[in-house]
Amino acid sequence: FLGIFIIVLFTTFAFLKYMKTFEKNYLEANHLMISAVLALFFALLAVLVPTGFSPYILPFPAFIIILSIFTNPRIAFMEASILLTLLAISMGYNTQFVCSFLLINLISMTAIAKVKFSRRFDLIRTGIEIGIMALLLVITIYSVEKCIIQVDNLLMIRDSVLAFLVGVLSGGIALGLLPLLESAFRIITPYGLAELADHNQPLLKRLQFEAPGTYHHSLMVSNLCEAAAEAVGANPILARVGAFYHDIGKL
Repeated sequence: FLGIFIIVLFTTFAFLKYMKTFEKNYLEANHLMISAVLALFFALLAVLVPTGFSPYILPFPAFIIILSIFTNPRIAFMEASILLTLLAISMGYNTQFVCSFLLINLISMTAIAKVKFSRRFDLIRTGIEIGIMALLLVITIYSVEKCIIQVDNLLMIRDSVLAFLVGVLSGGIALGLLPLLESAFRIITPYGLAELADHNQPLLKRLQFEAPGTYHHSLMVSNLCEAAAEAVGANPILARVGAFYHDIGKL
């Protein structure tokens, strides 16, 4: 227990050092808190998995998708890799599982990085893509192992199916937890911004009817802000939504 405690302290320090060096924008308390809560919940889930059951049931892709939305894919991959290392040491996972999920985590990070966050259904599609890639990856790794050692075909089928199902379900898990986590940690995600940009929002509808000139002015400003944000590498969705509401005080 002392050894695991020391390793946890070391990896926590390493993660915070990484954040301070490369990701200073996410050093706020709410971002660190959601990272810690997700890690603790995931570790608890890993401990509750019955002895002898396949660790491929662990939803690492869901962890990366959720944390990527609240922070960014790099932070999510870094924390998932640290968590995978800690679990492998403390739970005694074999090398095949660690290598498989290291690659699956890399696939998940790349897949969520390409999402534009304009539609929530994109998360379901991303989960399906991750599931297919995980299925092919696990089958390939088992096929390579069969050339070296004796591998049970039923074991290969079971783990491949589990990896596929976990990938597919990860999009749905993330979709279901996002509103709860947004509310609990008071972090506006790109999906929350997209909802605020909906012209059917009561406040925007009121602006449209009570001050139509200001409403159309805000639309023009939003287009300019979005283009400017894209040009300088800022957050175009945040700039667009801010422009929608920048004159709302005229009501």
